[in-house]
Amino acid sequence: MPDIALPDAYSYLDQGEKESDYPLKWDEITPARYKAWNAAPAIDKLRTASQARVASSASFKLMNEMVQRMRKRKDDTMVSLKLTAFRAEQEQAKAESEKYEAVQKAAQPLAIAPLSVDLRQLGSDTVEVNRAGRFTKNLKNDITLREAVAVIKDQL
Repeated sequence: MPDIALPDAYSYLDQGEKESDYPLKWDEITPARYKAWNAAPAIDKLRTASQARVASSASFKLMNEMVQRMRKRKDDTMVSLKLTAFRAEQEQAKAESEKYEAVQKAAQPLAIAPLSVDLRQLGSDTVEVNRAGRFTKNLKNDITLREAVAVIKDQL
């Protein structure tokens, strides 16, 4: 269980192995050995600051609205047979999706790039280098990652 939980679109949805008809049996792994941190951060202070940022974030509010609409659409198994009504529903869903994407793009992107040591290890394999670049490109506007970075900055 994380010390500071961040909203996540997938955590609101009923998906994953636990929702399948035949999930794997629950299991436990041996805990890793570690040394306790002498200067533990003030978790309550960090959690409070994070919750305040998340509550005032337009991106997180929009994500919550989007998830609620997705849940509603999942539960609504009826589709209009009238072409005009169907197209109107599709246009509304598209407009809502574009609204979410616009808020995401408006946010200050994180400066993220593949580590040079990883790129050296990939060598001249252009497929792998491009894959690493696409992976980090998608992270630049990730609101959850942005909040995780903000939590770390709060500690500094």
